[in-house]
Amino acid sequence: MLILEDVAYRELAWGGDPLPTLWSLAPEAVVQAGTFSKVFFPGVRLGWAAGPEPVVAQLAAAKANTDQCAGALGQRMVEEYGRGGHFERQVPRACELYASHWRALAGALRAHLPDGVAWTEPTGGFLTWLTLPEHLDAMVLRDAATDAGVAYVPGAPFYASGRGANELRLSFSALGEDDLAEAGQRLASVIRAAS
Repeated sequence: MLILEDVAYRELAWGGDPLPTLWSLAPEAVVQAGTFSKVFFPGVRLGWAAGPEPVVAQLAAAKANTDQCAGALGQRMVEEYGRGGHFERQVPRACELYASHWRALAGALRAHLPDGVAWTEPTGGFLTWLTLPEHLDAMVLRDAATDAGVAYVPGAPFYASGRGANELRLSFSALGEDDLAEAGQRLASVIRAAS
């Protein structure tokens, strides 16, 4: 058995001590995959994997055969940024920023969302999942939310089983605290109007 562990947001933890990784517990049975897209910038599209050597060798060969190597400019930028110590300085600042963003959005969600709506309580990263009452469809509500100035990603495409119609992924990365509080209130108004 081989387990794939996705640690894309692990370095952006801000809510307590992180749990040990699966890879640290069983490196012979886990491939850990990460990305620089969350801690450097999204357009760099550089990732990495750690795991059993034969599996990582196959991953490297498959990647080289599909895209003829990652862009040299992006690789060089990540290398220089890392060598300059910028990850060590900037990632903690990003964690503090996302934590404050979450507090602003969470306050608005608690204050304004109607009963029957639940959300995840993230301890890192920059997104949360909302679960709406069963009769509401996040895809159907998206146009009204967009008209209200709120963008989100409907949950159904994340499921192969057809579930998730009443779920949505909401990011809190780009807006400031005041705008996030306003966005939470606007989204709550859209959900209340549809209930």
